[in-house]
Amino acid sequence: MGEKNINYLPGLILILLVSGCGKGGAENSTVLRDDYASASSMAANSSTPSSSLVASPVDSTQDSASTTTPASSTSSSSSTTASTSTATGSNTTATPAPATPSTTASKTWNILLLGDSITQGYKAKGYRYDLWTMLLDDGLKFDFLGSMDTPDQYTGTYPNYKGKSFDQDHEGHSGWHADGVLQYMGQWLPQYAKPDIVLLHLGTNDVLQGKNDKLVTISELRQVIGKLKARNSNAIILVAEIIPSLGLYWTNPYINEDVAGYNAEIVKMVNSMADPKVVLVDMFTGFDPDVYLFDGVHPNATGEHIMAQRWRDALFAAIK
Repeated sequence: MGEKNINYLPGLILILLVSGCGKGGAENSTVLRDDYASASSMAANSSTPSSSLVASPVDSTQDSASTTTPASSTSSSSSTTASTSTATGSNTTATPAPATPSTTASKTWNILLLGDSITQGYKAKGYRYDLWTMLLDDGLKFDFLGSMDTPDQYTGTYPNYKGKSFDQDHEGHSGWHADGVLQYMGQWLPQYAKPDIVLLHLGTNDVLQGKNDKLVTISELRQVIGKLKARNSNAIILVAEIIPSLGLYWTNPYINEDVAGYNAEIVKMVNSMADPKVVLVDMFTGFDPDVYLFDGVHPNATGEHIMAQRWRDALFAAIK
């Protein structure tokens, strides 16, 4: 459904797309992107957000390290944060996961996975597959939502699990900024059922590429949440403090200070909403970018598993 046929541009190619921007005016900007989703499908729509894009110069191989289940972590913020896994160094340790609440047994949960390439999966299957298998193990009845059903430049397979084929629907748009996602929410959301739960990991491209002051990105993130709530006022929105980065596509030696600063603003934003159904999920603490990223930006197999476990634990904590 929707924009499902995606063409990718290999190599370091600069593409200039000029059109109306999500901020309400004609904004022409040159932006370095780590990856880019669907140049062809965007060009087909005259209201495509404007930007100049660079395809990823890195052709790293997905890390094949065996996945491990991370243990509990505590967010540095004072807010209520749903995160029960921490990875330290090169090892992760297991901790018992919360039991599936019996009250969820008869309900089918519509789950929207929303974000950029870290949600879509870039040259890797992404966290979505591991999360899917975990939820099946839990016995949860659920349906992943989204207008997309492909990863970005991943040529591997998604094995069947427990007799089921992988539910690939998602709303992860590789290379997109928060303003682009915001602009298209009105087109995407009507295409599928109202989300009961949203997993939102957004802002990595904005931070890494220095597109906006972080407060501008936070404003856009708040508006994205507002559109989700307008679609379903009872939706549970799990908002990630984004994972760390080495920023290997850029030359900013302080990139994780920028990521940490952005995450601090996410904490403030969620706290200011005072909505028990808008919940922080700490993806930053204990996530070692030297160990859990395969290209300095995107998670390797172990990093994907850590993200999936944190999403899974936060989801069950929220639906108790």
